[in-house]
Amino acid sequence: MKTTREDVSAVRKKVTVEVPAADVDTVFDRLVREHRRRLRLPGFRPGKAPLELVRTKLGPELGREARDEILRTFTREAVLREGLSPVEGGIWVELEEGQQELAPAVEGRDYAFTVSVEVLPEIEPKDFEGLRVERPKVTVEPEEVEQQIKALLESRAEIVPVEDRPSRAGDMVTVEIEAAERDGEFRVEREERTIRLGSDNNLPEFERGLTGLSVGQSFSFEVAYPEDYAGEELRGRTLQFRGEVRQIHETRLPELTDELAREIADVETVDALRERVEEVIRRSKEQEADNAVRRQVLDRLLEANPFEVPSQLVEHELKHRLDELGRRLAMQGVNPDELEIDWEKLIAEERGRAERTVRELLLLDRIAETQGLTIDDDELAEAVGRIAGESGESPEAVRRVLADRSRREGLKKQLLRSKCVDWLVEKAHID
Repeated sequence: MKTTREDVSAVRKKVTVEVPAADVDTVFDRLVREHRRRLRLPGFRPGKAPLELVRTKLGPELGREARDEILRTFTREAVLREGLSPVEGGIWVELEEGQQELAPAVEGRDYAFTVSVEVLPEIEPKDFEGLRVERPKVTVEPEEVEQQIKALLESRAEIVPVEDRPSRAGDMVTVEIEAAERDGEFRVEREERTIRLGSDNNLPEFERGLTGLSVGQSFSFEVAYPEDYAGEELRGRTLQFRGEVRQIHETRLPELTDELAREIADVETVDALRERVEEVIRRSKEQEADNAVRRQVLDRLLEANPFEVPSQLVEHELKHRLDELGRRLAMQGVNPDELEIDWEKLIAEERGRAERTVRELLLLDRIAETQGLTIDDDELAEAVGRIAGESGESPEAVRRVLADRSRREGLKKQLLRSKCVDWLVEKAHID
């Protein structure tokens, strides 16, 4: 076997393989003998038919089988000979323009083919210490505290009927409602519907038409739906809505007292509750600021270290992202085919993010290697405890899952990459 290598790029290599006729014949002979053991031909016991008769029986399919066997065997040998370590899915056969598959092998003739091989880039990280980043300033405004206090009160609010006043923003108005176009060709049958006034989801016409009404009062208003309205069947239509108010409910917040503060957060006073809420908001913002620093560090790192990445790793990451999107939609009961999404645009955007992720991970792996960063048993045990706490599983159950070597190594790699980012942050200049 003769191999010729062409370095197309830092991550893509072409290897041309020339298999001599003698080796081709060996493949044919082995296949014919294997088929003879399985074939049942009239007049012959299994495994005893003449080889030439077996060849005739197999016909053109034998050449295609031989080709496939040559590709499997000699591609592997050629890649090893050239000292290449392909990434997952990183080997494919090169075809001529318009060619659907390689030609079948022929006994007594040499067989040549070319494969493309994708490998990891050789990365020599630079300028990764002392990266200059800016940490967002963390402040908590009184309005943010009051907004959170209001949310806590709303979670304990009482929904009560309203009979002594008209509807207003914040009320939940239950109506019997129907609609039709003026020509009557399109109708929305009468139904009961509850609408919360003041919601951002409401069209302005609904807000105006249902505000200021009392229980039992009739209403009528017109809605002109825009051409880009989310509901396809209503786009561009003008409907006349009419109906009657059946019920009005309001949300009645409890009074904020020391007793309620103790019930909400196990603190003694309302002032202590506000301090607790401020502390929670501040911790959340501090975490956001820390994440912003980590993101900036990675941004600066990638800017300083451009390099090509294998397309197969990008496609693998892209598939993972799209599969995750599909799972999230399924959990929400959403059919992706019914979404009005420019899928080509979304996939292009996700491919860009996938490429960035691959570059980021390869760079972190290389920096961790050059700096001698590792994950020891104590760090792994700490991670097991953290995973158990977050998932609700026992540490023993998590350890059983991690008994699988690939899962354990996958977790250690995640931990090492996170540790590497921590190390980069420690070395960064943070303004």
